[in-house]
Amino acid sequence: MNTETRSVDYKVGTLQIDMFDGKDGKLVWRGSTERILNDNAGNPAEREQAIRTTVAKILEQYPPR
Repeated sequence: MNTETRSVDYKVGTLQIDMFDGKDGKLVWRGSTERILNDNAGNPAEREQAIRTTVAKILEQYPPR
């Protein structure tokens, strides 16, 4: 019997948005996403656009259905 082990390292980025009730401070909604990050993160404008796009995708899930 031949067994082989393989290891792969990668970085994962997570963006989480929490919404709280303004009166009692309780969490009312949480949206999040994860993705594998590559070594080429782009320039600052590209990173900002990627964040804006990701936030918009998360907020598409609000309000919960």
